[in-house]
Amino acid sequence: VTVTGLALTGEKKDNYDLTNPDFTTTGDITKKDLTVTANDHTIDYGEEPDNDGVTYNGFVNGEDENTSNIFGESTLTYAYNKQADGLGAPYTTSSPVDKYYIIPSGLTSNNYNIIFQPGTLTVKQVATISVDWDDNNNVGGLRPGSLTFKLLANDSDAEPERTVTLNEGNWSATVKGLTAYNGTELIDYTWSLVSTPETLSNNYDSDENQSTTETGATATFTLTRKTGSLTVKNTVVSDLTTDATVDRDRKSVV
Repeated sequence: VTVTGLALTGEKKDNYDLTNPDFTTTGDITKKDLTVTANDHTIDYGEEPDNDGVTYNGFVNGEDENTSNIFGESTLTYAYNKQADGLGAPYTTSSPVDKYYIIPSGLTSNNYNIIFQPGTLTVKQVATISVDWDDNNNVGGLRPGSLTFKLLANDSDAEPERTVTLNEGNWSATVKGLTAYNGTELIDYTWSLVSTPETLSNNYDSDENQSTTETGATATFTLTRKTGSLTVKNTVVSDLTTDATVDRDRKSVV
């Protein structure tokens, strides 16, 4: 470092002689702090977290992350963990719904002292529903064409309201992006049939299996044809019109 042009000022400047107005010395240029913070990200249970980027704070001289050779050949990487220091349980696609830390690392620079800060990975709850039919592949054609279900959270309507209509094209559905906890309490998600078609109540018994855990809410409705027989009027048998009785689960006339 070369210093030049030093001069004395003040009322008593003439009482002193400046013997070395120009001189050279050494100085240290330290790295500028650059904070790299992982962006917060939200996913649903079972999904892979995307490397959703970082935010930089501290660049000078018009530089940014795209400046040539600013980070040399180093590469930004991410880890997902229950602890900010990365020493806890790592996140996997089978980890329960919860909050995790997004931990950036890997970047180096000749001119910046890089300080990494974690972001938050929020894993949302999902609720699945399926209907299983035990009716010998809809013999007799008594199965309703569709059923509409409403999602409940702790026995109240979920907010926002979530309904699904299942039909012959697909008797299952999944609702994503659900809040998992009310404070520290895991929210209990269940499904309720919005309306019961008469053909369902008259001809099927229903069995429900519903549960909510830290790995998701699941519901299975098994609908089984009731046992017994029904009378079919004016059935044509060998060109003769007659009354006949058929078993609910069979096509044959008895």
